[in-house]
Amino acid sequence: MANNCLNTACGTIPTKPIMTLIDQCFTVSDCDTTTAQFCLDEFAYPVDGYRCYNLEIPKSCEGCLDESITLFDNEIEIASPSEDLSKEKLYARGLLLYIDYQFEDSNGEEVPLKAKKAWITITNANNEECTYPMYNFFSIFTNPETVDPSDFINKIKVTNPSDKYSFDVRALVILTKSATI
Repeated sequence: MANNCLNTACGTIPTKPIMTLIDQCFTVSDCDTTTAQFCLDEFAYPVDGYRCYNLEIPKSCEGCLDESITLFDNEIEIASPSEDLSKEKLYARGLLLYIDYQFEDSNGEEVPLKAKKAWITITNANNEECTYPMYNFFSIFTNPETVDPSDFINKIKVTNPSDKYSFDVRALVILTKSATI
C-alpha cells in the first residue's frame, strides 16, 4: 500500500488516520497500516437517468438567508394515504455528494477543518424537513420497488452557512422509474 500520510506542510493533522477510496473500498489507514475497509464489490444499481452537478455555493452574507442549492426535488405531494406515484416518471433514488471546500477564506486565511461545514436538509413525502450539519456526504439510498409516496425522500438541499468562504458541490443524482426498480 502506498504511503497515505497527510502532508504536514499543507497544515493538516498528521496524527489522525484518514479515510480514502482505493479500488472500490473505503479504506481507513494510518500511514502504511490499513485499520478498516468497507468495500463495494459487485455493487450495481439500476439507473434510468441521472443528473451531474458541479456547482459553487457562494458564501452567505451576514444578515441574509444562507446560500443553498436543491440537488433534487421529486415534487411529491401526498393528497391521500392511498395516492400512488406514476410508474413511468423518473424519481431521484440515489445521491453521491462531495463538498470541495476552499483552502482559503475571503481574507486569504486558511479555513480550518473545524470551520468547514455545510447543512443538508432532507425532506420526506409529507414535506417534513430535517437538517443536519455535515462536512462531506456519501449516500446511496434505495427505496423498495414501490409507488407509495411515503417511502421516498422527496428533496435534498445543501446550504452554505458561512459568510467567510464559498464551496463547490459535486453531485451525482441517480434517477429510476418506480416500475423498473
